Amino acid sequence: PDWVTLMEDVSQLRYFYGDPEMFFIFQQWELGMDNARLTFGEEPSIPGDLNGDGTVGGADLGILLSEWGECADPDDCPADLNGDGTVGGADLGILLSNWTN
Repeated sequence: PDWVTLMEDVSQLRYFYGDPEMFFIFQQWELGMDNARLTFGEEPSIPGDLNGDGTVGGADLGILLSEWGECADPDDCPADLNGDGTVGGADLGILLSNWTN
């Protein structure tokens, strides 16, 4: 999904800050975003389903093998199934133990 799918006809976002327990005057700021990223859901429903098709199979194995080695960005390394910063044998084991097709 992209921004258009989620937000239509939005020209600005406003944030208000204040403590509702105390008297305050709303403060407004104009904020900008650079390189915003949305993520949906949590981890795949089946560990090892890297392409999101609901099964673990050859396509997922191909993805895992193509990302083999140390993750360039540990925060964006979906094939690192055990979260250790490296795609390796432990991740392959997780994928194979959940093989469905």
